Parts: sequence; structure tokens; C-alpha cells
Amino acid sequence: MSSSSNKNYSIIYDNKKYRVDPLIFCKMSEKFKTIYEQNPEKYKFENDEIDQEVFVAFISSCQLKTFQINPKKAQALLKLAREWEAPSLESYATTVCRENGYPVYPRVDPIGDLKIKQDRNEDCGEDYKRAGAVFMDSLDDDRLMEFDPEPLFRIVAYAEKLPNFDEQKYADFVMKLRERRMDAAVLLSLRLNFTKITEEDTDALFQSPEMRQQSIGFFVAYSLSQTRHKTQELINETTAKCMDQLHEFGNDMLDANGSLKKALQKDHEKNMKLLNQEIDANADELNRLVREFTRTADILVEGPLSPNGFADPALKRIEDDAQERLNNLYNHIREEIGKNHDEKHPKMRDDVDRVEQDWENEYNDPEATQKRMEDMLNELEGVASKYRGEIDQIDKDLDHIRGSINAKIARDYVRTDKGSRVEANIYSIFDEADFVKEESSAIEDIDARLDKQCPLKIGKK
Repeated sequence: MSSSSNKNYSIIYDNKKYRVDPLIFCKMSEKFKTIYEQNPEKYKFENDEIDQEVFVAFISSCQLKTFQINPKKAQALLKLAREWEAPSLESYATTVCRENGYPVYPRVDPIGDLKIKQDRNEDCGEDYKRAGAVFMDSLDDDRLMEFDPEPLFRIVAYAEKLPNFDEQKYADFVMKLRERRMDAAVLLSLRLNFTKITEEDTDALFQSPEMRQQSIGFFVAYSLSQTRHKTQELINETTAKCMDQLHEFGNDMLDANGSLKKALQKDHEKNMKLLNQEIDANADELNRLVREFTRTADILVEGPLSPNGFADPALKRIEDDAQERLNNLYNHIREEIGKNHDEKHPKMRDDVDRVEQDWENEYNDPEATQKRMEDMLNELEGVASKYRGEIDQIDKDLDHIRGSINAKIARDYVRTDKGSRVEANIYSIFDEADFVKEESSAIEDIDARLDKQCPLKIGKK
């Protein structure tokens, strides 16, 4: 936009137009920057609850103009500055409130939110819980005095469950509340630890008409309150004792840990000392070996054991004699081998030729070959005849054994009452069969082996 259009931007409030420079306003208020993008010509201020003086101070601040504000209205100006995200104005309003003894409510204001929702009949348990979370930090907030006794009691019920709940501060708040809202103070006294207030305050609280209206119910509540606070004190004492014991245990563990570290350090130093001694000893041994290897290398490279000579003449003579003997032996062996070859080779050649000729003559003669084949066939026939005789004998033995076994089976089946082991009656059934008696001796041997390997008798069991 042009500079002329900027100067003609209008904010309408209470049917009045306030001309502002939107560029300056955007720098002073983040909310206005968004509004200006959506409404580049003008904006109508909808919040009619804002006081005229507060609104003028707000516009002047956002235009970098001088202004003054009644300290009593500084809280309303602070609220408007926070709503329009004007940090500079918020800082100024905060300073005015503190300098004049007015409480500065937090940016996140659960107590204020609860009051608004109560007015709209939209309050819920979560709202009271959030208000209870800031209760101890808001005891100087006069808005607490404006709550009815029951909602205020609900806030306290949530607040006393938190670890930052201070019974002395709460007692001071109840005594302060008694001066302005006795009905609320009487109800909140049910959560009061009476040991935190003076006897005069206790008498004043008990003698009030509101307190007497509580009748016996108050005294029951008083007893419950005292019991609850006593229990809470015991819990606190137990917690403190446990914390002391844990602290003591932690110190003992630190001491033990320190002792263990010292012992480990001492042991480590001892082991390191032994290790260093062993390393030094190994280093000395290594140096000795290096010197020995160096001396040996010098001897092998340039000394008497080098390829270029012997320092000891005796060693040289021994080497020469050995070399000469090896040469003489080598020559002698070559001569003997050559002589043996010259003598034996012709004879061996003649023997091989003769054997080869005999083999050719023998296998080239058909009659000799036929005779050899006939001799081989006759020999094989003799062997076959021998095997056939043995096979015939085996067949006879098998027939003999088979008959014997059949006879024994037949006898055992017939003699079921006494069996074959009773010799007096062994042949009573076969008196007419003499051939069975002749086979008895042969059966006995077979009978013994059959009874051992596979019994065949089926007599009485």
C-alpha cells in the first residue's frame, strides 16, 4: 500500500474511528499484523467491555505516542496487551501494576478462566484442578475472595494434594478470608490445621454465628480435620525419616565406593609395577638376544663362517679332504656302473631274446596249443566230477536229515502226553517201524540242537 493509504487505516470502537499507521501498529502488535492482512482497509473492535481510557492508551502505545493510565486500570490494560500480543505495552502495564500494589496475574490464568466459565455455567472438574495447581501461588489474588464457598473449597481440595501446599500460608489465607467472607472461611476451616493459628483466631472462628450454624457437624469435621492433619504429619515424618535413611545409605555407598576405588587403584598400581618389572626384564632379554643375533650375523656375513674364508685352517683342511673324498667316490661309482653295464647288458639282452623266441615258437605250433587245451579240459573235468560227487553226497545227507526231522515231528505230535524224553515209551507207537529205531541215534544229536534253537514239541505246558 501507499503511505497515504497507510495513514487512513481506521479502527472503529464504540462508533468512533481511530486513524492509525498500520505499519507501526504491525510492529507493536502481532495480532494486528494478522488482522491487517485480512482487513487492509479498516477493523471494527468487537470487545465493548474495554474501558475508553484503556482503549485510548492501547491505541496510543501501538502508535508510539505518549499516554497515561490510571493505576487502577493497569490490570485491564495488561490483559488487553496480552490479548493483542503487544510485548512493549505488556511490560509497561506490568510495571504499573507492581509499583502500585496490584497483582500481576499470570499469562496462563486458570483462576480467571474458572471465573469466566462459572459465569457461563461451563465449569468442570478439570478447571478446578488447574486452579488448584496455582492456588498456593495466588493466595494474594483478590479474585479468590470472590468465589462462593463451595467452589473455593473444591479448589483447596485439589491444591492440598500437591507437594507445594503450605499449611501455614493456607491458615493465614483462611484468617484473611474470615475478615471478608466468614461463610467461606468456616467451610475452608474444615481443611485447616488449627495448630497453625493462634488461640485468639481459633476463638474468633468458633464464636462466629456461621460456625455455630455448623452445629455438631463442625465438631465431627474438626475431629476428622485434626486426624487428617495428624496423619499427614506422620506421613511427612515417615517420608523425612526414609529420606534421611536413603541419604545415609547413599553416603555409605559413596564411602564404600571410595574405599573400593582406592583398593582397586592400589591393586592396579601393584599390578602395573609387576608388569613394568616384567616388561623391563623382557626388554633386557630382548636386548641380549639382539646383541647375540647381531654378533652371529657379523660372523656369518664377515666372520670366519662367511663364504669368503675360514679363520681356522683345520676347518679348511677338513673341508678340502671331504670334498676330495666325495669326488673320488663319485668317480669310482661312475666307473663301476659303466663296467657293470658293459659286462651285464649283452648277456641280459641275449636272455631276453631267447625267452621271446621260445614263446613265439610255442604259441605258433597248433598241435602243442591243442594238447595244452585238452590237458586243461581234462583237468577241469576232473574237478567238476569231484564237485558233482560232493553235491550228490550233500543231497543224500539232506534227504536223511529231512526224514529224521519229519519222523521226530510226527512222534512229538503223537506223543503229546509223555513226550520224547521218556525213554521207556519212546518206541511204543512204532514197534512195527524198525527203521525209526535205526535213526534214533542220528535224531538225538539233531533233537538236542533243535530243542536249543527252536523247540518243536507241543505237549502239555
